[in-house]
Amino acid sequence: MTTPLEVLRRRGWHKGWYTNGDGKVCMLGARQVAEGNGFGYLLDRDRDWYTAVGEVIAEQFPERAVRKSEGLTSVAMFNDHPATTFEDVEAVLEKAEIRLSEQVQP
Repeated sequence: MTTPLEVLRRRGWHKGWYTNGDGKVCMLGARQVAEGNGFGYLLDRDRDWYTAVGEVIAEQFPERAVRKSEGLTSVAMFNDHPATTFEDVEAVLEKAEIRLSEQVQP
């Protein structure tokens, strides 16, 4: 499976909506492309990804970690934060991918 980070490296990263006219994607857009989902659809299996990414954001960039009502850190708010760079996004996704790979699968 293609990872969101691979999608970002291939298509390019941007802030704002899921994708722009040039095909660049935000972190959430990259997740949707990697999963083959339409933009805006949140599937149950995405919750583990959102949780892992949110935990890394909260640990690495607490000043940019905005909690949503359901307790998850907002990936979109981090992606779109004025101080967030592509290097920050890469670091978060690399750490989240490691965290997810270490989870025990049922």
